[in-house]
Amino acid sequence: MSDETATEAKQHEDRWQDKTLKAAGVGYMAGDAAMAAAGIARGKGWGSSVGGAMTWFAGGLAAAHFGNPDVEKQLQIQASKLEAHLKKNGVTIPDEARAQSALLADKTAWSYVEQFMYEHPSELLNGMYALGASMLLHGGLKEHSELGKTLLPKALTKAAFANVSSKFWIGALVGAGALTGLLVKENPNPAPQDPNAGWLDHAIASVKDHPLRASAALYTVNNGFLALQAWQDFQGRDLAYASTSFKPHYASGLQLAAYLFSNAMLFSSSRNQITRHGFASQDMARLEDAAACVIAMQSPKVQQAVLEDVSRFMATQQGVTLSAPDIAQHVASRVTALTAERMQRAAGRVDRFAAAETARRETPSEKTLG
Repeated sequence: MSDETATEAKQHEDRWQDKTLKAAGVGYMAGDAAMAAAGIARGKGWGSSVGGAMTWFAGGLAAAHFGNPDVEKQLQIQASKLEAHLKKNGVTIPDEARAQSALLADKTAWSYVEQFMYEHPSELLNGMYALGASMLLHGGLKEHSELGKTLLPKALTKAAFANVSSKFWIGALVGAGALTGLLVKENPNPAPQDPNAGWLDHAIASVKDHPLRASAALYTVNNGFLALQAWQDFQGRDLAYASTSFKPHYASGLQLAAYLFSNAMLFSSSRNQITRHGFASQDMARLEDAAACVIAMQSPKVQQAVLEDVSRFMATQQGVTLSAPDIAQHVASRVTALTAERMQRAAGRVDRFAAAETARRETPSEKTLG
């Protein structure tokens, strides 16, 4: 690897912005664990708070593990998309091509499931958050109907705020943020907004361009109610929780800090899990090699058509910064090299066959002894 290529690879590897979803997942897991601890400390048992926290923990785990996949996983995803495109157009992947390129290796059923998760970690996170939020929302409504908790303060007094069902609002705001990040499809190519458009149009366009920012913003608003809940826990430290050694506000304070950090990380994340900065040249070369392996093994009559189709397809994919003509030129040179190697191997086999045949003919026939 040249110094220039090594420097380019390190620049792609060192960008902290490419790890924000993973960092958000880790932070959310810490906050969810603290949320469960606070729920248990309040003496509520395994109620909606603990159930919601456990559900959210699963979403955070998915984001932490599958978020921001490394370059190898990203290349596998792109190669899988290329393979699906070729199969759709009737081009088969020969076994010899799979043997030559690791990116074209046969996949197991689990490989497809794993690839889906690597492509959709934020959807896994927000899906579990929506489910956990529904538990909290139900718990908040139960508090309202059975315990007399209010949904809004009836007066601007400490007692009125202390009686608000923070659980209801946590569930409502997290649910809204989760559904936004889950259902709104991210615009891959945001266009400049019309300065003459109204504020509502600007807001809708912003959400479509960056749905995870909208989720993070709603989660951050929810943190106000987390702060209210932590304050309620603190207020009860010498009353409701006087007899307990582990006070709920110890955990709910940590929960608030962890969520604030995670929301900031989520705000900087994208639903798209392919590099936003383009593949490094040596990584792009591996994708081009995979395409060339398939094209080189097609009949000469269709090679040119497949080459043009593959080049146009690859140029539209995330992480690919080269134009279709540039990709076609690179792949064509690799096809030529692969074809030459195949012809050399074929010529070698012909030479060995000819030598063996000559030797056979020159060997005297055995005579039968009378």
